[in-house]
Amino acid sequence: MRLANPMETEHKALALEFRPAQSRRAEGAPGNQPRAAPWGRGGSPGENKEAETVSRPERAEEEGYPMGQSLAKNLIHLIFSTKHREPWLTPDLRLGLHAYLGGILRDLDSPALAVNSVWDHVHVLLNLHKTQALAKVVMEVKRGSSIWIKTRPGLVRGFQWQNGYGAFSVSQSAVEDARRYIGDQEEHHRVKTFQEELREFLRRYEIEYDERYVWD
Repeated sequence: MRLANPMETEHKALALEFRPAQSRRAEGAPGNQPRAAPWGRGGSPGENKEAETVSRPERAEEEGYPMGQSLAKNLIHLIFSTKHREPWLTPDLRLGLHAYLGGILRDLDSPALAVNSVWDHVHVLLNLHKTQALAKVVMEVKRGSSIWIKTRPGLVRGFQWQNGYGAFSVSQSAVEDARRYIGDQEEHHRVKTFQEELREFLRRYEIEYDERYVWD
């Protein structure tokens, strides 16, 4: 069960076709011969061979129009717990776990800006790449880190993460606050449980949820 609707973040650059007004000639006008449409559009076969062989990006650059570019910054505060909130994340495990989570996210082109955990859950602030789907990134993070945890000596071989997760957008102006919050996890959880913390996030972001299906 997901607490946040994963949004597909793949944005494709649009190649816009422009024709300068001064290059348009009226067919049949004195002194002008009919010509094929730019980039090989229209006209009879064999007309304007040069235009047919020039790619659209090249023609756009020649005519002085910049190519389109897709730019995005999707900052996400990701939270997920162990199965049934079992206290498997020991202090000895956490440092290596944080580095491993960071490595997975780096390989997914969605670098971690902050990672921290306590006994039963993890917080990650990440910059989700524009071509990556949140659900896929979370799946890879959980899958890879679960395999890694099960190979650690002395740990429960039946380790599992919870099925769901919480994912919350963060504005650029709030990045430092999010970093501090994630860094102070041990202090927060001296007086607050994971469930209480997550309920606060859900209320703050006005996410409707059914208490019966949030926890696993």
